[in-house]
Amino acid sequence: MYKFIPNINLLRQILFLSILLIRKRWKLIRKGDVPQVIKNHDTVAGYYGILSLNLAKEVTARIDGGEFTWEDDFKNLHPSPFGQGVYAYSMITFLNNVWSGFVAEDDKSTDYSMPSKIDDDCYDNGILIPAVEVKLVKGWNRDENWIPEDSAWTRNDYVKVPMLIGEYPCKALKFKFTGNAVGIAVAAGPDAGIVEYKIDNGYWKKQDLFTKHSTRYHLPWYYTLAYGLPAKEHTLQIRLTDDKNPNSNGNVCRIRYFFVNEGNGAE
Repeated sequence: MYKFIPNINLLRQILFLSILLIRKRWKLIRKGDVPQVIKNHDTVAGYYGILSLNLAKEVTARIDGGEFTWEDDFKNLHPSPFGQGVYAYSMITFLNNVWSGFVAEDDKSTDYSMPSKIDDDCYDNGILIPAVEVKLVKGWNRDENWIPEDSAWTRNDYVKVPMLIGEYPCKALKFKFTGNAVGIAVAAGPDAGIVEYKIDNGYWKKQDLFTKHSTRYHLPWYYTLAYGLPAKEHTLQIRLTDDKNPNSNGNVCRIRYFFVNEGNGAE
């Protein structure tokens, strides 16, 4: 992603925002440490010259200073209107400071100079392929306007859209692709099952599609099934198993997209 956006428009800039998702990160921040996920983003930001704003550190300091509380003011990782206002004001202030310098009338924007990849296996040529384009086999069907029959919540682009649906028992679905990585974007709901998959003539592997949020949501979830492949044509096969997560009530797989990285792979 980090190399993909500037490749579209070399005048475009990116801003990383690190927010306070979970309170257990407070311990690290209060000790002067940085949560690993923020370290990772800061490493990428430093390498590519990307702007980065650590809102998690700011909010923690302001809570410790008694300005507001998590329980009564922020309330959740999806913040209340008050919390959104805190984030918004900090972002506006940040951008005003970044753009506070003098700009002459004859100054011109210049293209971003793209450095070499920080990781040769990065997904800089990733694409989404609608799953309904795949040839059907027994046990799989297309629903051109999928709407769940249960009361679980949904998310945009994963409801009232075409969906490829498989249910145990079913034959192995085949998806041909060219690239060095492949995965599936699914709606992982209360009945999400466990799939088996393999690449070309490799061994069958299992992937549980059920998440900790699936009891309440048909949650969009991306599962990378293979990476570091030779950059050539491959075949991914997927089938449902009769096994399932103890918290799931079914053996279903709903695929919205296949995703593929068409970049250079291992030789």
